Amino acid sequence: MAVVFDAQSSADTTGAAAVSFSNSTNLTIGTGTNRALIVLIAWSSTAPTGISITWDGVALSAVSGASSVNGTAGNTKIYGLVNPNSGTKTLAGSWTGSRDFYVAGIAYTGVEQSSAANAFTSGNFANGGSASASIGMDPAFGDTALGNANVAIMGAAANFSSVTEGIQVFLDNTQTAKGCGARIAGSNSIIHLTASLTSANWTVSACQIVQAVISAVSSDCVTLMGIG
Repeated sequence: MAVVFDAQSSADTTGAAAVSFSNSTNLTIGTGTNRALIVLIAWSSTAPTGISITWDGVALSAVSGASSVNGTAGNTKIYGLVNPNSGTKTLAGSWTGSRDFYVAGIAYTGVEQSSAANAFTSGNFANGGSASASIGMDPAFGDTALGNANVAIMGAAANFSSVTEGIQVFLDNTQTAKGCGARIAGSNSIIHLTASLTSANWTVSACQIVQAVISAVSSDCVTLMGIG
């Protein structure tokens, strides 16, 4: 079963010098099977502490390895939830220490449901200081990666202009540190999620969303033979 894009936030939620957010209108999750929710979030400055991200009151888990910070480019993280409640619900978050922030959600179907750790893998990050923020995603599992999906959240010290590799989830230059999110389907070779910007420090966090494993139905066959 391949991972299939369901929905993404109609717009990112952003704020300045904030310690929380709550939005009940920007994302509607469908009723498909094996659902999952990914939340991309970027803060100015270093990572805050005491972070809590919820969907309809249910806590999301931080994706292991998908966290990065690079000075004036800020801090980026990814959170995930398997089997999120369907509908137009509230995406909310809080943390300690005021920060400018950007946040957006992406919903998928066909995702592994055994645990968040199994559903959201290959968490990694990249930092740089140029006019192209980019991260390479290694499929790691060969042909099986064709059914997976990949996401990234980017922060930068200067304005983003466009997503050049992948599909744009959001692009927002409102706050001091800038934010951009992207997604792309799986591949059996290394792929990139890339955004162009005015040359400056940038930081990217990314992960892979793993397709649900469908167990094969086995049957036993017994043959009775008699000799007359």
